[in-house]
Amino acid sequence: MLTRWVLDAAGNTYQSGFLILDTASALYLDGGIDTSIRESTADVITFQAGGTDIFSVFADVRVGTGSAIATNAITGFLLIPGCAGAPTGDPTNDGVGAVALVYDTTNNLLYANDGGGWVAVNNP
Repeated sequence: MLTRWVLDAAGNTYQSGFLILDTASALYLDGGIDTSIRESTADVITFQAGGTDIFSVFADVRVGTGSAIATNAITGFLLIPGCAGAPTGDPTNDGVGAVALVYDTTNNLLYANDGGGWVAVNNP
């Protein structure tokens, strides 16, 4: 049986609520046992929702389960922001090597910005 401690925004502890810390080295959210942030293996942090691993952070960052999705899949996609036309804003990229991505839904172009301006990566 898990020993649970629930901590709310006021610092009170009780059995159900916002945040649960337990002896399984996991942080459970919304009082549930199937939405968590945990160290799944040594030096790997895994985010889980609905009992499914959705995001892991280790030497590489992997979005999804780590397996290929079916060609007829309706879930499991990486969703990036879209805009109607070429992007013009100057994003604040966090960290060295970070790249902002956006999809121009008007011209069907994928844009990337590494701090040096927007570039259409699939411009014919």
